[in-house]
Amino acid sequence: ASNFLLHTAQTLLAAGPAVRNPDQVDDARLRDMAAQLEAARDRMPEGHPLRQTLASDLNLLRIARGGMARFDPEAGVEPLDPKLIDEAADAAVALAEATAKDDPFYAMNLGTAGNARAMQGILSRDRRVASDGIAMLAQACAASIMPDHRRRLLCMLAMVLRMRYDFTRDRNDLNGMISRLEEARRLADVEGGSLLADILFMCALGYYERGDRNLQDRRRAVALGRDALRERSAAVLLQSTTDRAFDAAVNAAGEAASVVRWCLADGDVEAAVEALERGRGMGLHAATADARAAS
Repeated sequence: ASNFLLHTAQTLLAAGPAVRNPDQVDDARLRDMAAQLEAARDRMPEGHPLRQTLASDLNLLRIARGGMARFDPEAGVEPLDPKLIDEAADAAVALAEATAKDDPFYAMNLGTAGNARAMQGILSRDRRVASDGIAMLAQACAASIMPDHRRRLLCMLAMVLRMRYDFTRDRNDLNGMISRLEEARRLADVEGGSLLADILFMCALGYYERGDRNLQDRRRAVALGRDALRERSAAVLLQSTTDRAFDAAVNAAGEAASVVRWCLADGDVEAAVEALERGRGMGLHAATADARAAS
């Protein structure tokens, strides 16, 4: 049992940068995460249940690097050879196919494979491949019996639907994104904190982009955006170190600016001021909590 806990701790430590500050992950951090995950995998004995999980995570990490190179030029990620992306997606699918359906990680491996295949299609602008991956992700969501896994899978599915929307412009993709995030929000409500804040803000983005006046989407976006900032503020206050609080506050700054714009567009000046002050307050708390914090 102690070895299992040790291996689990090593895995979480390697994934830490992406979990704590996903908006600040750059090429160097991705490479470091991959190296740590590979080292953790190599330390595990053959047949260890976490070896499959790590292999799945490494495939997804390679796909993520390809996505960042394509969609986030400022991240400084070097473009990957399309063949490497194809190989990573194929390996993820092979791992899912080799996982028994009664394995507790079956749904997660299937979802990771679906996410990899969908990203492969999105990066190559191949609708058929993207749709195949999305179908796999939907199957994984249906197969998941663990609330934490189901929530993660729902968020994965929502994000790839949003990315597919970029080149399909099909409103159904936005509808699907919103419905999955609403379900993920219900699953995350009991936990609160930065996890719920992420889901709330993604859901707000979906409503704002859909912008259906009859369904009052923009008003919903404002309400969810304000809720996200409240959860984010609480998460900043609960960070264990000043550095983490500062990073969390920096990540929230862009969200606060978006919510301010949405509030002003909706004519709600009072809510805009609240969002602005909440964003400023997070930054000031993080910057003044410790004399060593960056100015």
